[in-house]
Amino acid sequence: LAMVLMETQDYQGAQEAYEAALPIMNTQGETRNEAAIQGQLGTIAKLQDNPKAAEQHFKTAVTLFRQLKAPKAEAAALQQLGSLYQDAKQWEAAKQAYQQAAPLFEGHQDWRNAANIWNQLAHVNKALGNLPEAETGYHKAIEGYKTIDNWLGVSVGFSNLAELLKNQ
Repeated sequence: LAMVLMETQDYQGAQEAYEAALPIMNTQGETRNEAAIQGQLGTIAKLQDNPKAAEQHFKTAVTLFRQLKAPKAEAAALQQLGSLYQDAKQWEAAKQAYQQAAPLFEGHQDWRNAANIWNQLAHVNKALGNLPEAETGYHKAIEGYKTIDNWLGVSVGFSNLAELLKNQ
């Protein structure tokens, strides 16, 4: 039900459905589903412009996925957390989240998500004035995009890199 409500953009209804499911997941020992629901609640809170609630839900999802030893799901939750921080221009927090997510995606050979993370991490490092780290991030993103034949990603990566180097 909650997913249907999300698709129809009834975020309040989706939130209520997910929140009603949480205690059931908890008592049934469905930690994976509980973690996924926390991630969905984080997304809803972000869409409702409630960054504090979104942060708490994403952090809870990260913790639960880490306890479950589900690194790819943990990486996805960290990516959501990093994006939340990046949107708020909380650069150091975004950097930390992305730095944790990238190797988890790489460990699962999920080059698309790893490349996207490296690209975002490069943007964050650029905003922080860490230009050598930004350059490294763009190079890693380009290599990741090449691995999966994402030539648009490669092109964007080179464009970002050229802009960075031009402004040094």
